[in-house]
Amino acid sequence: MKKTVFKIGVGMLLLAAQTINAQAEMAQANQPRFAPVIKSIIQSVIIPAYEDLSRIASVQLSSIEQLCKTGDSTDFNQAKSDFRKLVGKWSKVEIYRFGPARTANRQEKLFFWPDRRSRGIKQVKKIINSKDDKALNVESLMQKSVAVQGLTALEFVLFSDGSDSLAAGKSNSFRCLYGRTVAQAIHETSSAILRDWQKTDGYPAILMSAGKDNLVFQSNEEVFREILQRADELILSLVAQKLNPALKSSPSLSRSKLAPFWRSNLTLLSLDANLASLLTLQQNPDFLELLGENENGFEFEISSSRETLKSLMARNESWDDIVSTPEYHEKLQYLKNPLNGAHFILSEYYPDALGITMGFNSLDGD
Repeated sequence: MKKTVFKIGVGMLLLAAQTINAQAEMAQANQPRFAPVIKSIIQSVIIPAYEDLSRIASVQLSSIEQLCKTGDSTDFNQAKSDFRKLVGKWSKVEIYRFGPARTANRQEKLFFWPDRRSRGIKQVKKIINSKDDKALNVESLMQKSVAVQGLTALEFVLFSDGSDSLAAGKSNSFRCLYGRTVAQAIHETSSAILRDWQKTDGYPAILMSAGKDNLVFQSNEEVFREILQRADELILSLVAQKLNPALKSSPSLSRSKLAPFWRSNLTLLSLDANLASLLTLQQNPDFLELLGENENGFEFEISSSRETLKSLMARNESWDDIVSTPEYHEKLQYLKNPLNGAHFILSEYYPDALGITMGFNSLDGD
């Protein structure tokens, strides 16, 4: 009996060793296969996206500086128009929640959401109501809570109750000066992320030098898996965090204010830009070459989702009206179907086709 147990134990150890060796050989074989894709995604997708964000953040800062000088309604409308562009550019980099975006809580500094129980907005209101002078200096503002220096704070300044005072002809009001400082903080944070992505000896070097001497990534497969997983997380967050809490099971139960950018009525635009970033990632030529014949409907699922969003945006109605109208509510509920299909392709089909083992995803309900 003991000999039998011993033989079984040895057999299991040999099988485990063979499995480990096979996995190591596959990872080694994948090193050159994934390398061009990783480099191309960094240089042709991620860096240009952050360049766009930094550029429009500078434009937003300039328009708010002009608004603060004049208090003019035309300048007010321009600042709000630039915020629309800023949200669009941000939503196209939201997917890249790793590396430079995680340094010093930069991701949260740019976009503090979800804001459970409106704790962040309460801090923004307190700054405006108390006229906290420390919030008018960008260095001191950036030392404060992440909730008071990003897009949600700037949205409150420009679009919430009391924002019309910005166009009342009064120059340098506290509310406007605070908005200017928030815009400056957004520009500095987004530019800092961009600089880190542009450093040849920075995070890109870590991604492109995976191996036994790399303390973060042991193989190119791990790097590519990181990218795929962040893309999948974005899809899951669209359903679990951005749509479900706001939609609920019926129009009458919907809670529109639980969605991002509801104050500025940019929820749909933000969701569409999120999906556009996924298409940009997959349509990268090196990514497509890697997939080969394994591209199996991802672009169709994302494009279908975008068509639904664009049809709703064309209505030019408020987000609150959209989620509370049965016809539109049903369309948003339908939107989950192609998104779930895209999730399956990213989390199951691609990894299996490319020989990648995906890690645990906390947003996945499975």
